[in-house]
Amino acid sequence: TFTIEDNIFLPLVLAGKKYDEMKNRLEPIAQKLGISELLKKYPYEVSGGQKQRAAVARAMITNPKLILADEPTGALDKKNSEDVYRILKETSKKCLVIIVSHDLDAANRYGDEVLTLSEGKISSEKKDNPIMEKHSFVSFLPPKKEKISWNPFLWIKHAVHLFQAKKIR
Repeated sequence: TFTIEDNIFLPLVLAGKKYDEMKNRLEPIAQKLGISELLKKYPYEVSGGQKQRAAVARAMITNPKLILADEPTGALDKKNSEDVYRILKETSKKCLVIIVSHDLDAANRYGDEVLTLSEGKISSEKKDNPIMEKHSFVSFLPPKKEKISWNPFLWIKHAVHLFQAKKIR
């Protein structure tokens, strides 16, 4: 019952961010992923690949320290897959990105380190990357608990969507 835009905003709404800040964060990400024209559409109105790019945008919008992506390009064509891998590679300069994929070619082109699981054994292929040498040990601290501020506009909008979707029941 949410538009693509509302779906992408959801983590920021839960974090208590203001609408203007959410909008400012969304615009560059949507342009990079090529979904700017889809933001007012609903998920049932777009293709599987477009939904997947919206999910990537939702993961990136919070500026996380870690992104775990399981087959982020599974429903995308070759060109869009390359775009998503390029964007995730660019994002990996700011945070740790771990991608699980069956696309060994893309893993070799975009990955700084490729781990392969074959017959229960893990093998590693490190590339000559001084950044990986410098940051071979990564530790994460739990985030500070923040007080959630409720944005009544978005909650009312959500309630209206739910009412419209369930009015027959």
